[in-house]
Amino acid sequence: VNSPKISENDYGEFKVTRAYLEVRKYFGKGKDNYFRTTVDVYQNTDGSYVVRLKYAYLNWKINNFLATEIGLAHRPWIDWEEHNGWLHRDVEKTFIEDSDGAHLLNSADLGIALKGKVGNLGYMFGIYNGEGYHGAENDQHFGKSVEGRINYSWGGLTTALHLAYIDNQDTADRVIVQPWIGFKNDNFLVAFQYIYNEEKNKNAPDYVNTGFSVNGDLYLKRFVGKPLTLFARYGYWNLDKDAENKTDYTQVDRWQVLLGASYDWNKYIKTSLAYKYVGYDIPAQNTESGKDYKDTIMAVMQVKW
Repeated sequence: VNSPKISENDYGEFKVTRAYLEVRKYFGKGKDNYFRTTVDVYQNTDGSYVVRLKYAYLNWKINNFLATEIGLAHRPWIDWEEHNGWLHRDVEKTFIEDSDGAHLLNSADLGIALKGKVGNLGYMFGIYNGEGYHGAENDQHFGKSVEGRINYSWGGLTTALHLAYIDNQDTADRVIVQPWIGFKNDNFLVAFQYIYNEEKNKNAPDYVNTGFSVNGDLYLKRFVGKPLTLFARYGYWNLDKDAENKTDYTQVDRWQVLLGASYDWNKYIKTSLAYKYVGYDIPAQNTESGKDYKDTIMAVMQVKW
């Protein structure tokens, strides 16, 4: 890793980026009603890997078109995108949560959500604390997050819309509007999304930040006889000019390119090699290391069962 921040420079390190352990208790016949507990790990400031709770919710199927999640549950968007549009979360997060992308929200939160599918139409709507699964609820008013997603598929084409309103106590209230479109078949996947983010400040001007990303996969098994995939993503995030800080590279416009290849050894093990470049709209002399960019080379192994 080469970074504008000297402490982030890293010229070779083995890391555990994710380690999920999931347990489910099913109720009654079938697998529609259950309680799920999932733990993950993260690395704290002293380098220790610490276990924390990611999901803990009751999944209750009310009828064929409606189910609910109650507890520390999925938010509507990120889990859906990583199963339909961005299939390389082992390499990097989705653009809306990536710290070098929009960096607006995470994947789980405490609350209650309704979800389901009617024909080709899928949906999920929920009300949450809003701080996410690794943030403290500190609202002294009824400050909650209301979020939703609808998606529709026909053939290989899928369209989706994600909306969120996050009512915060001490920071700006956040509005997110995110249309998405993607196409997938046996040979390739391509997806595009636009993100509109309005920050409603109580004692300061409102900010409007916008951005987009496009990503694609090329499945080479048909051509080379091996389960090899090439993938790429380009993203751009444009901060409101009143929100920019030209002395802090995390608070300026940025763009990213991610290129990679993955190989499925079997249904359990996948390896990937990827390169990510992030450019920041900041004078190089305003950063610790004198760099206005960050680039990263990653070799990743995913074991999943």
